[in-house]
Amino acid sequence: MIGRLGTLPTIAVISVIAIIVLLNVLVAWFHYNALVVLPPEHRRFAPVWMWLMIIPIVHTVFIWIISAFKLPASYRSALGENAHRFGSCNQRLGLAWAIVATTLFLPVVDILSFVAYVVLMIIYWQKLNKMQKYLLQK
Repeated sequence: MIGRLGTLPTIAVISVIAIIVLLNVLVAWFHYNALVVLPPEHRRFAPVWMWLMIIPIVHTVFIWIISAFKLPASYRSALGENAHRFGSCNQRLGLAWAIVATTLFLPVVDILSFVAYVVLMIIYWQKLNKMQKYLLQK
């Protein structure tokens, strides 16, 4: 009986870690693809660095650097005079996403933060996808 109860928390912890790593891989892949689409002269960051986002603490730091500042600036530069069509080019949304990613470490609000994190991530990538399609049509 005790042996069975001991494995349940272990399975839960391994499942949570697997979900976090999978989410980090998805975010790194999305960032990588978003930067590869841009011409090299407009990139503010090398795409290969995105794979460091798989590491949990680095992931949070990179969301602040990339999603809130570098990626929007890169798209603003690439879009040129047409950047006004996309507002802040996801800068405000990236900043909100970074703030929520930081609150994931707080034990009281971590479940609510996780839901907000996933929702903001989906909205961020939908808007980024529109900018990518616009750039590819040019």
